[in-house]
Amino acid sequence: MISRRAPCTLSVALLCMAGAALTAPGRAPGQTNQTAGASAPHALLRDPFWPVGWQPAYVGPLDATKPGKSVLARWEEAAKLLQPTGLSRNADGKYMSIIKGVGAVEEGDVVAVNFGGVTYKWTIRSISPQGLVIDKLGVQPMR
Repeated sequence: MISRRAPCTLSVALLCMAGAALTAPGRAPGQTNQTAGASAPHALLRDPFWPVGWQPAYVGPLDATKPGKSVLARWEEAAKLLQPTGLSRNADGKYMSIIKGVGAVEEGDVVAVNFGGVTYKWTIRSISPQGLVIDKLGVQPMR
């Protein structure tokens, strides 16, 4: 039979062991072995919703000195993602186009494409059988 004091004794024993672990030899009182922020190793920055045992691939530290294309220099690459797949005329005789991944657009509509972590936006200036004419509208970080 378990006495009524057993849970209390167990709690006190666990509390003492936890206190002893924090004041281990070679460590000042109040100093723990936890690191936080950017100085923490890759393994400590684990997302609690990842499957058990799964780790993302390590890509290494970011180097700002590496040459890279600026966001504004990538407009043309992002514009290639605006691929018209269909062309039609509405009841007023104006052309409208279907753009892959965007949908049906008319003149004056604003279209956006996510490319490289950035959202590029254009205004449709005109639509004709020869293709789309677009004007750059803006760039913002992807949300």
